[in-house]
Amino acid sequence: MISNMDFDGYPCDGRVYLVRVLSARGGFYVCNGEPIYAEKVGESAQSNSAVETECLQLRLGIRLRVAEGDHFFDIQRFDMIRLTSFQNDKELAAFIDLCAMHAKGSTALSFEEFFYSLNGLFRPLRGQRFINAMGLYGELALIDAVRKTGIDLDFTRYWQLAGEESKYDFALEASNIEVKAASTQKLNVHIKHAQLFSEDANYLAVVLLERVPNGETLRQLAARLTKYENCFTDFRSQAELAKQLLRVDEKGLETAYLVRDIRCYPAKNIDFFKDISDRIHDLSYRLDLADLAWESLHETLSKVLT
Repeated sequence: MISNMDFDGYPCDGRVYLVRVLSARGGFYVCNGEPIYAEKVGESAQSNSAVETECLQLRLGIRLRVAEGDHFFDIQRFDMIRLTSFQNDKELAAFIDLCAMHAKGSTALSFEEFFYSLNGLFRPLRGQRFINAMGLYGELALIDAVRKTGIDLDFTRYWQLAGEESKYDFALEASNIEVKAASTQKLNVHIKHAQLFSEDANYLAVVLLERVPNGETLRQLAARLTKYENCFTDFRSQAELAKQLLRVDEKGLETAYLVRDIRCYPAKNIDFFKDISDRIHDLSYRLDLADLAWESLHETLSKVLT
C-alpha cells in the first residue's frame, strides 16, 4: 500500500504536475490540488468526451503537457482519472492504492472499465450507513487464521463475491461460511434463519474477540493482511476491502481486539426450527451457542476445501 502520498504543495495554476511514476506508462499527477491517475497512450489513441460522476472524472486520449518542477515534457496523450471530490484521507488512500494496483497490472480491466469499478466504490458512500466494525474484524480475522494454517491459497478469493449482495461471507465451490464476531463473555450471535439454514452446505464460524488496549485494531489488521503475498491478491478483493473500510467509522477502525478462538458449527447440527411456515419471512434471532458442540477451523477447512 502506498497511500501515504502527498498531493499538496503543487501550484494551483491549471497545469498538471507529476507526483510519482508508477510504471513505464502510468503515474500519479495533480492539477489544482486534485489527484490524478493517468497512463500514457499512443498518438493514434482516439480522444473521448469526459465522463464525470459525483467524485471522479474520466478522460481518454487527452493531450497534456506535464510539468515536473520547472521542467515541462513534450505534449503527450493520456488516459486520465481525476478524483474531483473526496471527504477524508481514507477515501484518498483507497483511490491511491487501487490505482497503484491497476498500474502494476494486478487487474485485467481496461482503463475505462477500471474507472467504472472505482466509481462503484465511491458512489455508494454518500449518506450510506456505517457497517458493524466488529463484524468486519471477524471476517478479516478468519482470513488471517486461514493464512496461518499454511494452506497455499488466497482465501479472499471466496470473500464477499457479490459485494453487498453477497448471501454468505465466504462462498466456496461446494460450501459456504458465514462469520459472526462475538464477545468472549457472551457467546451468542444474531443470525438470519433462511440464510444459514437452507439446502446449501453452510457453516457458521464464530470469532471470539476480546477488547483490549494492547490488541490489534481493524485498521492495523487490514493493513497487515494486504502485505502478505497470499491475501487480497486480485483487484476485486482489494476493492471490496477498501469499500468495507470506508464504511467503518473512526472509532471502529481504532478499537483494538485479540482473537481468543474461532469455533465452527455445521449449520445442519444447530437448526432448532425444523418446520417453519411458508408464511414466515425474514426470521432472525439471537442464537445462544453455549454448550453446543463445535469443531476447529482446521476441521472445517478440511471439509470445505476438498
